[in-house]
Amino acid sequence: SLALRPAAGITAELAYDASSGRLVLLDAARRRVLRAPLDGTGVDGARSSWVDVPALPALQPGGMAVDPVTGALWILDPAGRRLIHVAPDPLAATEELAMRRARVTFVPIAMEGGARLEGLALNPADGLLYTARRDTLMLLGLDPQGRVVVRNDLASAGVTRPRGMVFAPSGDLTDDPAALSLYVLDDPDGARTHGHLVEVSLAQVQAPVAAATATSTSALVHTIDS
Repeated sequence: SLALRPAAGITAELAYDASSGRLVLLDAARRRVLRAPLDGTGVDGARSSWVDVPALPALQPGGMAVDPVTGALWILDPAGRRLIHVAPDPLAATEELAMRRARVTFVPIAMEGGARLEGLALNPADGLLYTARRDTLMLLGLDPQGRVVVRNDLASAGVTRPRGMVFAPSGDLTDDPAALSLYVLDDPDGARTHGHLVEVSLAQVQAPVAAATATSTSALVHTIDS
């Protein structure tokens, strides 16, 4: 385990970096990230340390995902209706310096209305970033330019109040080992006391389209009381 000293006002998001096999914790209020390696038995605290990212704005994040190829961070800024792309400097001599010199790009989300977005997950199968629109319970697939190119109905999967999400291997042992499901944290009462972890299988994987927005439904696979 990794012990963190309590800090008032911490606004954190957690994600997994498949490119390096590490957990990434974002402390958005202090503009820093923690990279925590996994040593086979758990989190390697001795090799975990905070790194400042000066170019990162202070915000209340709504979700975070890590590019499995480059290790770059994608952060959802619900208040600003934008994605924040944090790309480490590839020419830096050390990983710490690479994050300090990270290039931060702001990508507006091209979406109608003023509904709040919640959660962020990168799907390696289609390269899209998925987030949930709270008012319509729609799962939106965004391309790296912030355009909505896929819509899925989360309500049909039984999700009522999405909080966070991540793509991970399917929980069905009969599926292809490479098959991924979307796991959504559902918080029906809004108090995070009687939530559910819902495994959702996208009915179809759709490639980005330039002229139109694709729409499909989602199928409930499994619900775990949490």
